[in-house]
Formats: sequence, C-alpha cells, structure tokens
Amino acid sequence: MGKNITLDTSGSSEKRDVGDIIPWLKRGDIILFGSWLMPLSLLIQLLTKSRYSHAELYLGREECIGAHFNGIKKSVLKNMLSFHKRIICLRVRNAGGNADKVAAYAERLEGRGYDFFHLARYLWRIILGTLGRAPMSDEPHEHVCHEFVAFCWHKFNIKVGGSHADNATGRSFMRDPQLMNVF
Repeated sequence: MGKNITLDTSGSSEKRDVGDIIPWLKRGDIILFGSWLMPLSLLIQLLTKSRYSHAELYLGREECIGAHFNGIKKSVLKNMLSFHKRIICLRVRNAGGNADKVAAYAERLEGRGYDFFHLARYLWRIILGTLGRAPMSDEPHEHVCHEFVAFCWHKFNIKVGGSHADNATGRSFMRDPQLMNVF
C-alpha cells in the first residue's frame, strides 16, 4: 500500500508500511489507535494521559470492529489506519479459544446504535477521576470504544483494560499485564 504509520513496538516506535502489519494480527487482538488530527481524539489522549484515543477488536480478513459515532460497526483496517497515525497491537496472553469467541460476540453486536450521552459521561468521569466507580452497563452500545473492547472480553471473564470495562482507556490497556505487544 505504501502508507507508513508509527507502530509502537516493545520499548520503541518505528515506521512501518501498513501492509507489513496485517499478517501479524490474529482474531481477537486489540488495536489501539492514536491521532492528533481530530480534536476529540486529542482531547481523549490528553484527559487519559495516553497516546491512544480509539480501540478496536481485530476480526481477521483485514477487518476490525468498534464503537463509532454511527454505532458499533466493522471497519476495514487499512481505512482506519488512514485516519490514525500511531497504533499498537495487543494480544491477550493465554486467551486460548476465547479470542475467537470474543470476536464472534463483537460481530453479533454490529449495527447497534451509539449512546452519545454516554460519551459525555465518559469524558466527565475522566475529568473527575471517577472511571470505574459506577456499575458497568450490560448494554454494549453504552460503551465508548475502549470500554466496548473491554466489555467484549469481560463477557468471557477475561478482565482486560482494568477490573471493570468502565475503567478502560488506552493507558489501562497499555499497563495491563494480561496483554502483550504483538510486535
């Protein structure tokens, strides 16, 4: 494809062609995206003290799924990378067959609407420092992107991104010992 992005690897960052990344990914991997081009992305990065403002689950076939303004939807990974300049790819250690189950569960949620009010509450909870203090909703459309990814894994009793899906931020995924960098 010829487009380079910054890929965060174990302990460093490097420029990589988008086409070089896809063969390394497995179904259920967590992809964190970062961009300074969109004001909301920059705000989320500043408030969460993270390089990453968006999270998706990799489904295979060069597709990923996540919570977007127009609902829970699949995206072509290469298209997602055109909006974001930095990524990191994380894999759940010892996930066994759960990675396929998580991805299949997320795919069944495609098409659900998005709760914009929850985005405002999420940003407010970050500002107040109260993430994770409210009970987690069982409605997947009530989760912003990081929470949606964590929610899907939590459904299978794998607590990634924090003990509550409502805690999930790019920073909490990066600090999670259950997650390893794919590269």
